[in-house]
Amino acid sequence: MIDNIKIMRFCLISLLSLTLMSGCSDNESEWFSTNITNHPSWYGQASYVEVNTDDGISKVWQSKKRCCVKQAQLDLNNREFYKTCVKAINKNISNDRLVVLCLWLMGGAVDTPRRIKIKEYLLDHYFHHQKRTDNCVNCKTGDITARVSKTLAYYYSKTDINKAIDTVEKPLNDGFTDISPWIQVEMLTYLGKLYLKASLTEDRKNWFNTAYKKLSLQRDHETLKRRIGDLDKVHKEINPDQ
Repeated sequence: MIDNIKIMRFCLISLLSLTLMSGCSDNESEWFSTNITNHPSWYGQASYVEVNTDDGISKVWQSKKRCCVKQAQLDLNNREFYKTCVKAINKNISNDRLVVLCLWLMGGAVDTPRRIKIKEYLLDHYFHHQKRTDNCVNCKTGDITARVSKTLAYYYSKTDINKAIDTVEKPLNDGFTDISPWIQVEMLTYLGKLYLKASLTEDRKNWFNTAYKKLSLQRDHETLKRRIGDLDKVHKEINPDQ
């Protein structure tokens, strides 16, 4: 009888432990889904890698192909990265470098509405994030938020072109010198196209021309050679009389 009681007690303790562990697991994923976006239907079945540093996230990202393979394999790779990032963010929310890197790269696994929410969260909470530059020769601290801004602007432009314009203008106005020249060129080229499509006011024209003049001084920079031509074309469209 005593042995049976011991066995029952052991079973109850084990069940309680499993319940608590399950609760911890649920709580682990709760922060992300509550603060950023809910998980897609495939999330529970996706594999993941245990990572707790931004270097670890970079290695996972680089370890699998992100293009040029069959869609089924691409989905598996991106879903694994997404879940890896969710787990990593939940456990390391105070690690800005890890969080921003994940939010920047993980959207490829989800649909457009979720992708927008992820990128919006990045800009809303980490707009002045200082990107690491020690591992990249032609990088600057504002590159990630600048690129995310341009991506979001692309989505916004489908329904609200003025919101798209504001989204591209903000990082350029806020820290123009903290963005790599090649990213500045791509953003300004896109912004010029938005101006032409929306309303080319005198203020917008003057601002574009001032920014263009600054970038033109760097046109011999190695990273600009394949990009500056597109900017020149937009400049001519904005200034047809010159």
